[in-house]
Amino acid sequence: MLDLTSLSNAVNRLGEGLVRYQSDTKDAQIRDGLIQRFEFTYEISHKMLKRHLEAVSPKPEQFDGMPFADLIRTGNEQGLLLGDEPLSLAQIAELREAFQESALPFKVDVLDWHAGSPTFRAVINSQKVLIKGVD
Repeated sequence: MLDLTSLSNAVNRLGEGLVRYQSDTKDAQIRDGLIQRFEFTYEISHKMLKRHLEAVSPKPEQFDGMPFADLIRTGNEQGLLLGDEPLSLAQIAELREAFQESALPFKVDVLDWHAGSPTFRAVINSQKVLIKGVD
């Protein structure tokens, strides 16, 4: 069984950082620390996904060197990444703001699966693209 303690701890620390940041949104040091915690949590979640996929696969070596998008697609196909409840408008706004202010070297679009039209969801499903991550 996969030990998720480090991921759980990272998520908890990210939550603590978010609470601290919300108490003083003008403090650049707190914001920068929150961004670092997000990036760390993101990396750990990626590693845990890969470890899980390797653990349940008859061919774990197939995940070595697999591009990130393919890992996400595989996890999504196994039902590991989609949540059952729609995001609130506040949650979407917070996620968008956090991604806009982050130092990530790529753009992240935040969409709520439940808010998309059936046609939009069908297109996404056909291409196996993750549009909502773990809460």
